[in-house]
Amino acid sequence: MPHELALSRPQLSQLLGARLTHDLAGPLGTIMAASGSAEGAALLEETVAELRLRLRLYAVVFGEAEAMSWADLQALLAGAPGAHRVAFQVQFLPQARLDPALAQIILAAAMLGAEALPRGGALHIMPLGSSGLVVLPEGRIAAWPHGLIERLA
Repeated sequence: MPHELALSRPQLSQLLGARLTHDLAGPLGTIMAASGSAEGAALLEETVAELRLRLRLYAVVFGEAEAMSWADLQALLAGAPGAHRVAFQVQFLPQARLDPALAQIILAAAMLGAEALPRGGALHIMPLGSSGLVVLPEGRIAAWPHGLIERLA
């Protein structure tokens, strides 16, 4: 029955909620551990800055975006989960402005691409023609998440 099949699969909202919780729990745990400690002040400051960048990225990806440049995308990706191990190489057209929906897709694709680099590396993001996009992970163990290509097809 289709209804039974639907119940056995995780819903997108559940998966997204679990992922956001996971991505925010690490920095929040660090903040809690470092607060109240003079030795932890530098770590606390660094973690708060990281969390601020991540929330800014999430606000654009999952909220309301506005037209932006490729350079704006590069700046937002500093807040991506895995940004400490992945070099986001955004090759952009200096004068090009991206419409909000395309900017959200590119940022989401970049966050997914970072998942293809568990040991770090570079993620190349570049325009392809007038409306295409290339997201190419390059690293020691570069592999797209299992089942991704089948789901995109």
